[in-house]
Amino acid sequence: MVDWLHLIKLPVCLLVAFSTLFGSVLAGPVTLSGTMPTVLGMLLLACGSAALNSLQEIQLDASMARTKDRPLPQGRISGCQAGVLALLLIAAGLWGLYLGSHVLRTVGLGLVAVVLYNLVYTTLKTRTVAAIIPGALSGALPPYIGWSAAGGDPLSGTAFLLCGLFVLWQVPHSLLIVLSHKDDYLRNDMPSLIKLFPESSLKRILMIWTGAFFTVLLFFTGVPMGLTDGVRAIVWISVFVVFISICLQMPRKRRPDYQVLFIQQNLYLFFIMVIFISDKVFFC
Repeated sequence: MVDWLHLIKLPVCLLVAFSTLFGSVLAGPVTLSGTMPTVLGMLLLACGSAALNSLQEIQLDASMARTKDRPLPQGRISGCQAGVLALLLIAAGLWGLYLGSHVLRTVGLGLVAVVLYNLVYTTLKTRTVAAIIPGALSGALPPYIGWSAAGGDPLSGTAFLLCGLFVLWQVPHSLLIVLSHKDDYLRNDMPSLIKLFPESSLKRILMIWTGAFFTVLLFFTGVPMGLTDGVRAIVWISVFVVFISICLQMPRKRRPDYQVLFIQQNLYLFFIMVIFISDKVFFC
């Protein structure tokens, strides 16, 4: 069972599903008949996409120290089993998205997310560092799918700001993975930013993108979504506290613990989504 959970990258997919709930709650009231099938559908779709990605990257995973013990490179799960599971999960996920919204546009957005991640990002990943762009876009689609499925205007400024927020989060997320496993990426033939820029430059790039994320997050609190003043105050205070904390952990002449920063980044995004959802559900 543990191997199957590793195959579908469940922790990451749970965060993806939660971001879909985040988008749904921001767009409209939560209903069991609409929101839950959408969130479950996105979870299944993400798990299927992750399983397909694991199948696509067997050779790459086998060549890297951090991924060589995954079930497919080690042969604990066959490629055929992984492929069948991926297709079943993707199909079930798309059906869940339709049940949650009864709008084909939502299903289409789900398919776009799979295409961006599995066909565009995964294919380009071994060819160019520019793969980070479609990768970030695919990561920004789940909250947009939640927004659209809940009846939010897909062309509204709020919807695009929501996408922008997650795009800006995705890039530091990817950079921290590269910096955490610097030696792995330097030994591998895959194109990587660590081969183009010194670590000191990547740290500066990381801080610029992180600062941009926090800036957009502060703008996001000003969007008329019915947020209470208390939540806005919590977000503003947390942004300054967390940004100062990150700055203190990024000394110029010493290698910081990138893995700790990676965990903090994920937890902070989860924290932001929780307080927004709580405010909309319980106080608005």
